[in-house]
Amino acid sequence: MNNKKTKARTSEQLIRRIFRRIVLLMALLNIIAVVSYNIVLVGQSEAHGLMSAMQRYDENELENMEFKTLDGFDEQTNFIRITMPDGDRVTSRGTTEFLSKESFRIGQLMVSRAGVFDYVKMKKDGTTFEVWLSDAVLIRNGMVMLSIMIGIVLLTYFLGLILIRRYSKRLSQPITELASAVKNSDMDLLVPENPTEVRDLAINFNQLIHRLNMKIDQEAQFVSDASHELRTPVTAISGHVNLLKRRWHDHPEIVDESLDYLGAEADRLKTLIEALLSLSRNEQKDPKKEAVKLSDLVEMVNRRLSKVLKQELLIEGEEPGATVTTDPLALQEILTIFLENAGLYSADDDKIILKYNAKEIQVIDRGAGIPDEEKLKIFDRFYRVDKSRSETEGTGLGLAIAEQYAKKNGLRLLVTDNPEGGSVFHILF
Repeated sequence: MNNKKTKARTSEQLIRRIFRRIVLLMALLNIIAVVSYNIVLVGQSEAHGLMSAMQRYDENELENMEFKTLDGFDEQTNFIRITMPDGDRVTSRGTTEFLSKESFRIGQLMVSRAGVFDYVKMKKDGTTFEVWLSDAVLIRNGMVMLSIMIGIVLLTYFLGLILIRRYSKRLSQPITELASAVKNSDMDLLVPENPTEVRDLAINFNQLIHRLNMKIDQEAQFVSDASHELRTPVTAISGHVNLLKRRWHDHPEIVDESLDYLGAEADRLKTLIEALLSLSRNEQKDPKKEAVKLSDLVEMVNRRLSKVLKQELLIEGEEPGATVTTDPLALQEILTIFLENAGLYSADDDKIILKYNAKEIQVIDRGAGIPDEEKLKIFDRFYRVDKSRSETEGTGLGLAIAEQYAKKNGLRLLVTDNPEGGSVFHILF
């Protein structure tokens, strides 16, 4: 495994690095193009021109040819050898001495101690023509062109560095300002108009900060509410323990009463802790959705709560075969919480109605009802509509847990008024 850390670089350094590579690549390609054009293409073109000129002569004229009369041929630096059909050879001045020197060929080029030459060989009507043209002039011209090109490349390179330094600072300035603002301020970042990428980044960052702040506030409120709710049973338990320590010898009749109270408060504390753990687990658990037949799920919940609810539960299935795709455990928990909540705030002789179809489940009670301004708040943690009923058996977390299950599974929870009095809790699919 490679643990080598990549060196951090600024935008300017990255752009300069890419720019250097581009310049080097362009310079290399230009050098190859200049060399190819001057040494290969131009030299070969001149050699073929000489070939064409010589092929216009007959055999007698070739045997007595004055090579210096050929256009573009210099006997001092270039060489020609003509081999006749009978094997006789006609050469330009110095050719024999030139060919006696050590040399080697690279494609159409011949390199010897005399220099670099373009070599062309052609045969016509039994006569073989060989031409060696010196590339010295072409090489000198190529070097001049290369020098000019290198100068242009270097000028372009340094001008490019200056422009990169100037414009990279202009481009990176908004990001630098954003980074400084994030470090030194708790407020929203200023959103620049340009460039659009930085503008979008600032907008998205502000939205992220808002969500994080909201989450932090919610968690802080949750901790505060949980501490408050836990303090009540713990204080009550501590008070009764101290009472027993001081007075049980003189008043043994208070022991049973205090033990009953301690047991009830311990159960309440256990229920509250389990609810808090349920909220925490649900934050991390992913839903497992499957096809759920509502009639089976409703019957299961009914059997579970038949000995818990004091009220009569009436089930009205508008579509007995209705099936929905969701997490069955989550839907079961939501429905259980709704029914327990309805039983908690309804009279013992009231009836609770459960209606269901493929679009929704309704839990209808005849309790005290919920004011409109409270309907959205009842799904908050530890919220109770009737503050005077804080001693009710509930923890104030049930509907918050139901809402959490619903959000995880793409369900929607809604509360409306029952025209006959009370409330209607909806689970919308």
